[in-house]
Amino acid sequence: MGRIVPLLLLSLAACGAAAPDEVVCTMQAVAGLNIRAQDAVSQAPLCNAVVTADDGTGDPERLEKLGEPDCVYAGAWEREGTYAVTVTAPGYRPVTLEGLVVSAGECHVTPVQRTVNLEAR
Repeated sequence: MGRIVPLLLLSLAACGAAAPDEVVCTMQAVAGLNIRAQDAVSQAPLCNAVVTADDGTGDPERLEKLGEPDCVYAGAWEREGTYAVTVTAPGYRPVTLEGLVVSAGECHVTPVQRTVNLEAR
């Protein structure tokens, strides 16, 4: 039994250490799209916009309405693809951004961030 304890301690110590060339990925989900909508003149954030992302598959279930924490619309969580993003807000002309490419990184998608300037009608 004297040999079991040191081996157990060695095994437990190895669990927390990564090899120098080993990649350690987090359990955090990353939004592939981060869109900020703002007034084109004042640059004031528009927190009442509706932002949708279409991945071009034609599947209506994959047409995603992006969530809005702190006036930044986020979505395509850990989902790579090429997106068309449409931004609409009351009193403004809609804007569509085409060809936003969310690519896969080593652990998570690489986020795409854009600011969309909406012009009043």
